[in-house]
Amino acid sequence: MLLRKEDFVCSKPTEKIERCILAVGDKLMLIVNTLEPGALVPWHSHPHEQVSYVFKGRLTVKSQEGTYTVNEGEVLLFKSNEPHEVLNPGPEAAVVFEVFSPPREDFLKK
Repeated sequence: MLLRKEDFVCSKPTEKIERCILAVGDKLMLIVNTLEPGALVPWHSHPHEQVSYVFKGRLTVKSQEGTYTVNEGEVLLFKSNEPHEVLNPGPEAAVVFEVFSPPREDFLKK
């Protein structure tokens, strides 16, 4: 199945974050988030496994393991129910491709 740009569903969960749902399957979902400088995703957890690829920019990520700077081209893996927080410290927007398994139903309802 080919999905084109016009098929993507984009929203702004906060003033500084744009989320686009690129693809949803039975067992996974692909999204891209653009986080403007200063954007914060506060501490949270979810039952989904999450892989995040920083395509552009950098992030500061806090987890139970510590605080990390995640640079362009690097990948994060969050296990199911692993608490984490994400901040774009700037100075540029960060573009992050993320895969969730299973799909985030809460993202689909918005």
